Parts: sequence; C-alpha cells; structure tokens
Amino acid sequence: MRILPFEAYYPNKDLISSPELFFDEVSNQYIEFKKAGFFKKTGAKSLYVYEISNTLNTHRGLIASHDVRDYTENKILGHENTLAEREQQIMQLMMLRKAMIKPVLLTHEPIEEIATLLQHYIENTQPFLSLYLENENEYHKVWAITEKNDIDTMIEIYRDKIDTLYIADGHHRSSTTLKLLQNHHLTGKTQDASAILSCYFAFDQLKIYDYNRVIDVFSIMSPATFIALLSEYATIKPIKTGKKPGRKFVFTMYIQKEWYIVKWKKKYIQAEIKQNTIILDTTLINHWVMEKILQIKDVRTTKLVQYFEGKSGLNPLIKEVNKNPNLVGFCIFPVDISEVVAFSDQGLNLPPKSTWFEPRIKNGLLVKEIV
Repeated sequence: MRILPFEAYYPNKDLISSPELFFDEVSNQYIEFKKAGFFKKTGAKSLYVYEISNTLNTHRGLIASHDVRDYTENKILGHENTLAEREQQIMQLMMLRKAMIKPVLLTHEPIEEIATLLQHYIENTQPFLSLYLENENEYHKVWAITEKNDIDTMIEIYRDKIDTLYIADGHHRSSTTLKLLQNHHLTGKTQDASAILSCYFAFDQLKIYDYNRVIDVFSIMSPATFIALLSEYATIKPIKTGKKPGRKFVFTMYIQKEWYIVKWKKKYIQAEIKQNTIILDTTLINHWVMEKILQIKDVRTTKLVQYFEGKSGLNPLIKEVNKNPNLVGFCIFPVDISEVVAFSDQGLNLPPKSTWFEPRIKNGLLVKEIV
C-alpha cells in the first residue's frame, strides 16, 4: 500500500468554544471557517496518529494521504453500492472547498509493527490536537509523526505488510474523489495533493454495531396476519424484557409494547445458503420479512423503513415504535468484520444499512487541501 505524508489543517481551539457545534457546521461552512481563522496548519508534511476514546472503547489508528493507484488497481475494496445523487453532492462541495475535510475510513489485518509505532508516539510525545466532545463523552487526540525515519518506517510497513485494504466508511467520498482525479479535475502541484485523505484502523481497533429497523408493518396488514405469515418462516416466542439477539439467525421484535424473540427455521436458512455463500441476518430480514411478507419491492428506496444504529441501545427504537401502533421494531445481530471482508473479497455488496462502524470520524478534524 502506498501511503504519503501531508500537511494538514486542523481546528484552532482558541476560537472554538463548542467542538460539537464546530464539527456539525464545518461541512457546509469550511470556506468561511478557514477564512475566519478557525483552522491552523501543521507546517510540515507528516503522518498522524489518531486516538478516539470513551468510557467503553479506545480506538487507535493512522491518518495519511493515499496514492490513488491503489484504488485503480483494486487493492482497496468496498462493500457498498454508491448513489449518484450523493456523489454529486460530495463532488460539488469538494470542488468548492478545494479540500478533503473527512478521511475515508480504511481497515486492515492487525500489524504488530504499526501498533508498536502508534503506541510509541502516544506514550512519548504530546498530541498537537486534543478535543473533548461533551455530548458524546469522547476524546479525540492527534499526534504528528514528523521524524523522517519514522515516516519512512511506517510507509515501508504499509508497502510491504499490507496487500489489501477494506473501506469501512466513506464509499461515496472515495468514489467521488477517484472520479475527480481520473478526470483531472483535481490537479495538485504535488503527489500527495492528488491523493485521497484516509484513516487506517486495524480490524481489532474497529467495532461493528447492530443496525436495527423500525418498519411500518401494520399500515400494510393486521398484527394477526403479520404474525401468522412470519410464523411460516420462524418460531416466535414472547419475552418479558427487551433485549438484543445473542447469536446469528435470531432477532428480537418489539410490537405494541411487547417483546418477542424470533428464530429462523432451518429450511429457510438453508434456502438462503443455496443462493449465497455468506448469510447475514439483514439478508434474511430483507428477503423473508420485507420482500416476501410485506411485498416491499425495493428495500433501498422504501419510505416504510427507518434505521437505528445499535450503539445508542434500545431506547431510541422503543421510543419511535411507541409513537405509532403501526410500527414494529426489529433488532438484528451485528455483522462480523470477517463477513465484511468476505463480501469485499468476492466483489459483493452488503445489504443496505447492514453495518454501523465505530469509531466515527468528524468532519474538519484534519483537512487536506487538493490545490
């Protein structure tokens, strides 16, 4: 893999009293913020150690610029289709800003040498940027790797030890940037100016949460009809308290303030296995519940489904379902990183809204110019 150091812009803490508000607004106001002095410049081409920590987890990774050739040579693999409308939005903003304000999140097999070098900087140097986000109870810290020997070492490790990278988050950012570069709309003066801003976390530094659904079921059919139809495909048992499923091929369901645990019948799991080598719980929900029972033709575009990331727990889903007796909540077992890798290696796309990766990187934390 070809990573490159770059000179970054980063938030000027002296002018930012609310980091949350700054990160929320920077996507649409980057040009104004930069002109007003809300960003500083690192002053040297560097690689950057990045740590995000909260009471539950600590995630450590690297931020660098990535040579576009690794994308064109299919060394960086995705697992999602992209939408033309979203690509157009990103393209317009990128051309206006002349900058990339959020990195593509890439992941790879754990490499001991990378972890050791990251740990060295965290333990022996001071971060040049440290921000606390009160609403999320989360710390974001960044250290600069400026020593030439250390930069060269990290570049060599990525070049020699990593053959494939996987896009965890940022499919639209990467595809849009690639198109602009290939069409010569981004013509930086240096090699790193025309490369893609990227953040790298090893598999063991990522967490994949469940991505749950609230579906407007009872505007289509009665509760009795839905339960009867679902019983053909799965066994349904009431449970006293709400909980998330503990294993694959099981989901929990919240209907009119009652909870149920639902287990797919083996013959329907086997039917999916005949069609697909990798079976996800989201695939089963999409196929048997949405398509077969509810007759939803396109799960990607339907207005009958809302999505709730699992990091926030059950309460947001419960609150939404309690608003409307027609709604049903579905809690789904999370995808494993090995399944994401397997889909990507086979050139397959995960079903929409299958994964919620953590950490989430903020707009404007580190910015790379493209002029």
